[in-house]
Amino acid sequence: MKITKTKPYQCSYLKNEIAKVEIAQLPKVLSQKKFSHLIASGYRRSGNYTYRPICENCSKCLPIRIPAQRFLPNKTQKKTYRRLKSALTAEISPLNYSEAAFLLFENYQRIRHPETFETLNTRDIFENLLLRSCTDSKLIYYYDTADRLRLVSVIDLLTDGISSVYTFYDTKDLNHSFGTYAILWQIEECKRQRKNYLYLGYFIEECNRMKYKTKFKPYEICIGDNWKKIDEY
Repeated sequence: MKITKTKPYQCSYLKNEIAKVEIAQLPKVLSQKKFSHLIASGYRRSGNYTYRPICENCSKCLPIRIPAQRFLPNKTQKKTYRRLKSALTAEISPLNYSEAAFLLFENYQRIRHPETFETLNTRDIFENLLLRSCTDSKLIYYYDTADRLRLVSVIDLLTDGISSVYTFYDTKDLNHSFGTYAILWQIEECKRQRKNYLYLGYFIEECNRMKYKTKFKPYEICIGDNWKKIDEY
């Protein structure tokens, strides 16, 4: 496995910070065991790229995971899960193109990321970052009772759990808490498969849009090469 390093660039999460990542140059298909080891070592996948931050003056990106078997939902999460479990039907699919999913993704980017929507090619991002993978990845489609696509998740299947890659959803009514439900569903899927962890990528304490990840407790973060319970951090 060859490792390459990017040139420093402007961090997209923290103002006035310069980012840098190392990219693991992987074969077109990597065994689940080897890929799982990379994720447990703090790497993250986007399309065919598997990377982790190696910023020279910052170490605030911390890998975070939920121990699925010990997860304890709070009252709001229990209510959200019960409500949407009866309202949505999940369908697991290969990484195949769906026009309905693309239109949902395009609208999600337009509403949730208006500052970058006009400068990005959403179809290129959808096809190259969400529908390409070097490992065993799946799309989870969630349909409502009228058979309308309301929520989509991209996940990687690991030997010890699931890596939650990306989620997008219908933004017409944000009170539905679709994003929360997607994580709760993935935790339950870990339990069903008797897997230990749901990996949620990185957590940055100073980044408000990442704080939702710490609402799923207990959780663990990786400091250096060691995963620690949150009460040890």
